[in-house]
Amino acid sequence: MSEVSSLNEVLKESKKIMKADKTYNIEVTEILQKTVEVKAKTLAEAEDIVTKMYRNQEIVLTSDDFKYETILPSNDNRNIEKAIPVEKFMENSNKENVQEKGQNADNRLYISLPKALCKQMDSKLNEGEKFNTMIIPRGTELNGKDIGGCLFNPKYMVENKFNKNEMTAIYYTDKLQDGKINILHPDNLKEKVDLKELKDSIDTRQREFKKELKEKEQQKQNEKDKNQDKSKDQGEEI
Repeated sequence: MSEVSSLNEVLKESKKIMKADKTYNIEVTEILQKTVEVKAKTLAEAEDIVTKMYRNQEIVLTSDDFKYETILPSNDNRNIEKAIPVEKFMENSNKENVQEKGQNADNRLYISLPKALCKQMDSKLNEGEKFNTMIIPRGTELNGKDIGGCLFNPKYMVENKFNKNEMTAIYYTDKLQDGKINILHPDNLKEKVDLKELKDSIDTRQREFKKELKEKEQQKQNEKDKNQDKSKDQGEEI
C-alpha cells in the first residue's frame, strides 16, 4: 500500500471519528417557590415554623409553584477565568478601601441573580481550580438580541447581603478593557459586550420577571377568591 493510500485511510477514519456522536452530561434544574404566611414573634421563629411545616409535608410545592429552570453542562470545560475565593475578594476589597480613602470614586459594578442561575464549578483544565458561572435569564435583550441562556464568568461572586436567595458578581470597572466582558453563547461562541449595558439589560429583565410573577400570583388569588365566592353562593342556595 502506498503512503498516499495509507494517508487517505487515516483521513477517512479521522472524519468518521469527528462525525460520531459524543456523550454529554447536561444538568437540568427546576426551581419551585411558594410564599407561606405565618404568625411569629421573630423572623427566626417564623422560619422555624415553616421549616417544620415543610418537613411534615404540610407545605407541598407543585407545578403551579414553578419559577424558572436552568439547563447547563454538569462539567463545563470551557476556557474561562478561575474564581477568586470570597476571602481573597474581601482581602483585596479592604486594601482598595484603604487606598481610596478620601476619594469619592466608586469603581465597582454589581450584578445580582438568583442562586439557581449561579454556579461555582471545577475546572477540567486545571485541577484544583474553580470558576464562577452566571446564567443570563431567558428573555434578556441586549442590542435587540435575546441573550438568555448565555453565560458570563465573574472572578468575584458572593452571596447578596440584602437577599440571601441571590448571588452578586462584583466587577472593578477600571480594570476592564473598554469596559467590556465576554459572554458565552450556547453554541460556545464568545461575544464582547459592554458591562454596564449588560447589567441594565439583566436588571430590566429581572424587574419584568418579578412583575410577571406578581401578576400570575394575583391571577391565581383572583381565581381562588372567585371559586370561594361560587361555593359560598351554592351553599346559600341549598
